[in-house]
Order: sequence, then C-alpha cells, then structure tokens
Amino acid sequence: MSKIKKFTVLLNGVSAALTGAGFYTLLEPWAERLIPHDYGWMAAAGLAGLGSVVVQGLLHEAWWRAGSEGVLRAPFNLFVGVTMSGLSWLGGAGGAMLVSSYSDLVYGQQQREVAGTVVPVRAFASDFAELRADLLGLSDEAAQLAATEMRQGGTCTNDANPSSNCGPRCRMRQRHARELAEIDSIAAGLESRARDISIAMSTAADIVAQRDIYAEAVRLQANTEQRRMADRLRSLAEEFGRELIDVHPETGVEQAFVCEDQEFAARLAALATRSAERVDLPSTAPREQQVDLSDALGCVVARVGELAWGAQPCLGRISDGPLKAAFVLEFVIVILLLGEAARQRRLGRIPTMAQRFFKEGATENLTDRDVENAHWLIRAASLYIVEAGRRGKFIAVPNDGAPDARADAMRFVRFLGESRPVLFRVPLADLDRGWTLARGLAFEDATEFDLYRWPNEADAILRQSERCTRWRTARPAA
Repeated sequence: MSKIKKFTVLLNGVSAALTGAGFYTLLEPWAERLIPHDYGWMAAAGLAGLGSVVVQGLLHEAWWRAGSEGVLRAPFNLFVGVTMSGLSWLGGAGGAMLVSSYSDLVYGQQQREVAGTVVPVRAFASDFAELRADLLGLSDEAAQLAATEMRQGGTCTNDANPSSNCGPRCRMRQRHARELAEIDSIAAGLESRARDISIAMSTAADIVAQRDIYAEAVRLQANTEQRRMADRLRSLAEEFGRELIDVHPETGVEQAFVCEDQEFAARLAALATRSAERVDLPSTAPREQQVDLSDALGCVVARVGELAWGAQPCLGRISDGPLKAAFVLEFVIVILLLGEAARQRRLGRIPTMAQRFFKEGATENLTDRDVENAHWLIRAASLYIVEAGRRGKFIAVPNDGAPDARADAMRFVRFLGESRPVLFRVPLADLDRGWTLARGLAFEDATEFDLYRWPNEADAILRQSERCTRWRTARPAA
C-alpha cells in the first residue's frame, strides 16, 4: 500500500469516527430501551461502528475502482461513490456539528420546548393589551356621554324628555366610566404578569427555573381576576334596558329610570367575553432536552436548504464550520483515491477491467471439450459476423458455395439460439466485396447470404470463450 493510500485510509478513519459518533447518539436511546442489563450502549456502539465502516468501505472501494477503471467508463462505481460520499458527508457534518455545537443544539431544543409556554403567554399578554385599549376607549366614551347628558341629555335612546342636568342617566354614565377604568387596572396587572412570565421563561438558563416559571404560568391561567372582570362587564351591559334605582347624592331621593343603549351594551358584552379567555398552556411542564445525530442532521439539512432554497436554518448561532470541514474532508478523500488509482493504473500495478475479466474468471474445471468449443466459437465469430453500420451485427449464413461452410454457420446460429433470418439472400459479395474476398477459401466464393440477428448476450459468450482459451494457453503444462 502506497503512502498516499495509507493517508487516504487515515482520512477515511477520521470521517468514520465522526459519523460513528453521530450514529451512536442516535442508536443509544433505542438500544437502552430494547436491550436489558446495561448492554444497550455496547450494542449501540457496535452498530454505529459497523454502519460507519460499511459506508466508508463502500466509498473507498467505489472511488478506487472508478479511478482504476475510468470514472466515466464505470457509471455504477461513480453512482455508488457519489452516494456513499454524500452519506459520509452528511454523517460527518452531523457528527462534527454534534461534537462542536452540542450546547447550542441543546439550547435550541430547550427553546423549542419552552415555546409551548412562551407563545401562548405572550399571546395572552398581547390580547390583554388590546383589551385594555378597548376598555380605556369605552371608559372615555362613557365620560363623554356623561358630559353630553349634563349639557343636553338624550344619550339613552328611550329618553323622551332629555334635560340639561346631571340626573340619573348622567350619574350612571359617570359610574360606568369609573368602573371601566377600574377594570382596566385589573387587566393591566394581568398583562404585566403575563409579559414578565414570557420574558422570564424565554431567558431562563436551566430546567429548574423553567419549571418554576411554568408553575407561575399555571397560576396565571387559574387567576380569579378574569372572572371578576367578566362578571362586572356583563353586569354593566345588563343595566341597559332594565329598570334601575338612582339615589340622589345630596337629597337621598330615590328615582327609578330605564336607559336603553343597545350598541354600548353590545360592546360591553363583547369585552366581557374577551376578558374571560384563559391562557392556553401545555398540559406538562418543560422537560429537559437531549440531542442526537437526528437533531444535528436536521440542522445540516436546514442549512443546505437555506443555501439552496432560502429555507430557515435550525438556529442562527450554529456555525457552518462543521459542514465546510466535512465537505473538505470528503473532497480530499475522493481526490486522493481517484488520483492514486489513476497513477497506479498508469504504472501497470492495477489490472484493467479486461485483465481482471480473464484473470478472475479462470477455472480448473475446464475440459478439453470446453476448450475445443471455445476455439470453435471464436473461429466461427471471425468468419460469420458481418457489420451493417448502424444496424449493428449480423450472422451471415452462405446460401451457395461450400456446403460445409453453410452447415458450420447454421451450427453457430443454432448455438446462439436464433431460428429465423431477418434478411434472405443478401448479395454480400456485391455489397461488401472485401468481407467476402477475405473468406473466399472458406465460403468457396459464396455470393448470397441469409442474415440472422446477433443476440445481445452473444458478446458475453465470446468474451467467456476468449477467457477460457487464454487461461488454457497460459496454464503451465502438468
């Protein structure tokens, strides 16, 4: 083994180690559950090592053969090499990312885990911010209606005799403005709690803190303030359209009245419904996260997708270093394998495909009759095969001339499994005079030939016959 090939094998080992480390993290949890007595990690390590070695072995062999036989002449080797290099790069990049960015991957997984709490709590805070804006707007509108009632009256649709004083309807509007402002202060407290919880959860550094914050979110979900808010808003809405008793603040005189304002009442009822909506939390607290090769590969694929199609990466903080390092490693392995194989082939140290065909197919079980048939096939092929340009090869059987030649040609045709000619009585002597002249002694100047199809498998049969004759010729005498 040359120094270059030894160095390439060493690089294969580095790639295999990275891929194997990633495979182990992927297999270890499954093995621990399936195999008892603490042997799971051993099984996971064995399977990870075997899988990594298989990938690297196929990669090495495929590219070495592609280099020794010619990259474009052996498409299957090229396909296997590209496929295995892609798998090796993916596994190596994932393994390298798992090793170099383990803490970042865990952080990303943990952030996705707590997002189940952060997102709904943040949405709850945003909803209550909008609810507060509507509450304050309705409180201001109630104050304006009280002022209108004081100036000219008529803010209730059923008021037939509006007057310019602060009577029962004016005082009701003032009370509504105050109560809506008080409800807004309750909503402000809930909004503030929700925002604090979402911020604390998204910035919590450990699982213990995240669980404590989740407990705060659960207490927020079970708060009693929302029910009180909803009840007060519904009570205010129900005051429109029913008889109310007003007590004059100075004289203490009671007065019954009815104020109808369906539009204002509907807005109050809608706010009551919105204020009762609870935060939608996951049923369980955040769990501590672990990462394996699948998570690292997810980041690798996401990064490739981002570069190719503009997809979102798994985490913005993950570096492209592992991807680039793994690509350089695989590229160097392929270049070294191709270059060294080509150099060894030029020096004659690697047999060609044809040389391997004759060498590897040799057998001790050939009889003299096998060798005789092989010689006959080669001789018959040299006599009776005719090229017809783009139409390919045909077997030419003479119709006239020597009867022995026709019988020998028909034997050749039957041996190859052909029964009927595709063309009859073709004057090859006129069409290809050089071909017929070269065989004049064997054909005795035959002029017309029947042409039979040359089977696709006949080329392989001829190669095997040549291999048999070469082996018997090269075999030393007993």
